[in-house]
Amino acid sequence: SEVYVRSKGRQTVDAGMASFEIASGQTSEADLLALVRALNADPEVHGILVQLPLPAHLDSDLVINAIDPVK
Repeated sequence: SEVYVRSKGRQTVDAGMASFEIASGQTSEADLLALVRALNADPEVHGILVQLPLPAHLDSDLVINAIDPVK
């Protein structure tokens, strides 16, 4: 899984897009949802990819549904 994530990051950069990874292992659900809201509001962010599965303490459906469909 880690190799796959690194590969996606490299391919994103190779395509000329900015890419950054935010690990969610120790992140609270409230903090992750706040981050998604901030990324939704950022006009420089054109897409948000959530790598599943999320840690057990995070609700995947809640996080995915928080992403603005425009992103």
